[in-house]
Amino acid sequence: MLALSLGAYNCGFNLVLATFVLYATDVLAVPAAAYGALVAAGAVGGVVAGWRARALTRRLSYRQTTALALGVQALVWLGVLADANVWMTGGLLAVGGAGATLTSVAVGSARQALPPTTCSDAWARRSGSSGWARRAWGR
Repeated sequence: MLALSLGAYNCGFNLVLATFVLYATDVLAVPAAAYGALVAAGAVGGVVAGWRARALTRRLSYRQTTALALGVQALVWLGVLADANVWMTGGLLAVGGAGATLTSVAVGSARQALPPTTCSDAWARRSGSSGWARRAWGR
């Protein structure tokens, strides 16, 4: 379920971002070189959120963090559509980048917290991968 939800999120995000270039150049009248600066604003927000992800997600469950981050992203894109201002769009993209990073952190952390499936346990026993790992560490 986690993989499906993250896949659906990535599909939706990429669909929006694929058409955003047209919105930015036609509606916002952003030159091609400045479009990169708008995308970079999202990257800056993502880096800051990744750096502070532990503090931002400490009090929420993985599910709550994901829901909050996705809700913030929805509001970001609605804000981008509602106000055709380049500076506001850059700020909103920074917030959206933070939401994208927090979504990835929450879903990745949830996956790491899940117990291994019986299928992967059986594969590890049959393939001897755990034995190879022990041999690599000299055990």
